[in-house]
Amino acid sequence: MTEGGNASGAIQPIGLAPAWALACATIALPFLSNLPIDFDHVVPVSLIPAWWLQRRFAKPSAPNPTDGVDRTLLALAILATGISLITSAQPAVSAVAAASWLILLYGSWTTRQLVESTAACRIVFAGVAAGSALGCLVIWITWHEGTAQNAIPHYQHIRLFGLHMMVGALSAMGWLMQAGPRSTERWVAATIAAVNWGGMLWSGGRTPWIGVAIAITGWALVARGVERRTLLRWFPAVFGAGIVLSLFQWSAEPYLGWWSAIGRSARAASLDELSSTRVSFWQVSLSEVLHSPWIGHGPDHYRFIVPKQDGNQPHNWLLQLMLDVGLVGTLPFGLLLLRQIARGLHSRSGVTCPSDARRPAALILAAGLAAGLLDGVLYHAIVLLPMALIAGLAGASRPRRPQADGGSSPAGRGRMLPTLVLTAAVGTLALHSYLVARLRLVPVAPHSYTAYLLRAFPSTTSGIERWLNAWRSIDPSMALEWCRWAQRHNDNPAQLHVYAAVLLANERDFTRAAAEIEFAARTAHVRSLGKIMPVQAAIQAALSAKTNPPQEEPSPSRRD
Repeated sequence: MTEGGNASGAIQPIGLAPAWALACATIALPFLSNLPIDFDHVVPVSLIPAWWLQRRFAKPSAPNPTDGVDRTLLALAILATGISLITSAQPAVSAVAAASWLILLYGSWTTRQLVESTAACRIVFAGVAAGSALGCLVIWITWHEGTAQNAIPHYQHIRLFGLHMMVGALSAMGWLMQAGPRSTERWVAATIAAVNWGGMLWSGGRTPWIGVAIAITGWALVARGVERRTLLRWFPAVFGAGIVLSLFQWSAEPYLGWWSAIGRSARAASLDELSSTRVSFWQVSLSEVLHSPWIGHGPDHYRFIVPKQDGNQPHNWLLQLMLDVGLVGTLPFGLLLLRQIARGLHSRSGVTCPSDARRPAALILAAGLAAGLLDGVLYHAIVLLPMALIAGLAGASRPRRPQADGGSSPAGRGRMLPTLVLTAAVGTLALHSYLVARLRLVPVAPHSYTAYLLRAFPSTTSGIERWLNAWRSIDPSMALEWCRWAQRHNDNPAQLHVYAAVLLANERDFTRAAAEIEFAARTAHVRSLGKIMPVQAAIQAALSAKTNPPQEEPSPSRRD
């Protein structure tokens, strides 16, 4: 096999610039979370340079007829998403989520074009693996006892760290299998794989184990010849090295370590406890699905379920899709994902050399979907972004001859349409990012352009209390009106009901304050009730004192 090609025929040479751009994006991924942005929705923009390089310098290939099914499923999924977005109670929030999904599709398309080049595939695998390994080393260096599991630097939660390590470890195995048998590159890949396995085991999550078990078992079953021998020789070695590394980072924290994961599972007294309360909010999510089973509630709806639930997503990608786009969207989305796995597993190379990237990519995608039945793999960008790139490799068509210079294809005739769609998606995220930034900075005037813009496109109201604090001393009634408007567009309205109750109580309108605080108690997460109850008790006491003032005792002289 020649570099960048396939022995079956002449293949267009694809430059490595797009692959390197993708690698840079995935290596930087954990650290981009430190930027003052909506990380989960905006960070896919980092994939656009790779897409542009691919479109700018790569010669379009003739279309492959086998891609027609994928295009049909994708079109149906996009149509269903559009319908759910239009009918959503939070269309601006749904538009931001849909724009993020769309940009991820562009990244997936880019890796799909790179499958013709073995070197490009190795670079993509290496970028994903190196990004997670670098994140692991930084966490290990900076972590200290007493750190809360939801305060891990560069990651929102220790479980997301573990999922990122899972994807990185499996990608490192894919890179290792692609590298030459006696090359330094293979040893580098093995070292990075060991670090990632160590990080995954140290994280204490149980979900990644399910994904890894499916991926490695499936890989051993479908691999042949050199590919199987290479896998069976290297996997036990690097996984064992990962166990040793995790032991060097031993901690008594109850949420860390594979030793803790085993203990938690053994001590679980119920299915809900075994699933870390997932069963509870799966039931709530399913109940919400039944309110709109066909078209869903619009992308990113889980955050707006009342009362407030744990996390930003239901910890199950099927429930997430059903909530967002309904059965009409879940079927094409789900079939499209499963089809990428099937296409990757049906690649026939690997009997004499483990050179095809599609098979490991398909197994990594299978691991992600399996883990995604118990966690937010298809929501949080730290996992979703590399998974989107891997999915592109898994479902890529067999290499096709490049189109003749004088030919005309749908890709050639319609090159402007993808650019226009991408521009609209980026514009949506740019507007959202502007509002996120302004809500975090110095408050604006209530009649400013930014305030009107927020009312027109309420993609976020997080941090609006800063504005309300500045306005309440000037015009309390206006601050109250804005607060009530924000309650309808906030993913945690209980805190704004508490804010309104305090505003009304300060104006001695205890009747309406009591109504606000009662609504806050009904909509809040159960763990927030401890903070709400004292405020509710104080308002009720003030209302009682106002309604039933104490009777004044007559003086002795008046009694005489």
